[in-house]
Amino acid sequence: MPQSVRLEPELKRQVHAAAALEGVSVSDFIRAAARERAERILGMRGPTLWEQIQPYVLEPTGSSYDLDARSLDEQIGEEIEKAYARKLKSRQHT
Repeated sequence: MPQSVRLEPELKRQVHAAAALEGVSVSDFIRAAARERAERILGMRGPTLWEQIQPYVLEPTGSSYDLDARSLDEQIGEEIEKAYARKLKSRQHT
């Protein structure tokens, strides 16, 4: 069922840019954002960001992280990006 939503110009620009960065249509981006917010508000949300990254931060699995703070941040960021890419890919198949 179509739904019309008015966006102020700056928000519209941000939504278009974010959708392009994720490689999804604006409609898919808006649907995912609406779904995530509704689930969070209704208590049906998935794991929090901390719950998603906690295993990588507290218990690196088989990884020998360099203790240099910058490279540790980069390594954790890479793990988070991989997990996020898997999440996006699984959504595209549903």
